Amino acid sequence: MKKNYENLKKYLLLALQNTPNDFVFENIKPMLKSALSIVEKVEKKRTKREQNNIMNNAMQISQFNDNQMKNIINNIDSMIKEQEKNIKNLNKNKPSENDSNSLMND
Repeated sequence: MKKNYENLKKYLLLALQNTPNDFVFENIKPMLKSALSIVEKVEKKRTKREQNNIMNNAMQISQFNDNQMKNIINNIDSMIKEQEKNIKNLNKNKPSENDSNSLMND
């Protein structure tokens, strides 16, 4: 998760604290407070989103019990073995160089 808002939040707080109470700057403090509240909302949303992602990942993993996981792995293993057999059969059926040379000489 991005944490790029931390420095922004720190600098907005510093700017808010260091803004003089002068008539010239009376419009700046509400703007800084508004910007700070937006950053805090983003921070809360990202934190909540991260927690939800962690929970969703945990639920997806826990959705299979041990027997189901073993069955899935066994199925994958059998598919791999089947493909290995297919490759061996293809290699057996492939004409060798001697066979192709003898065909050309005939």
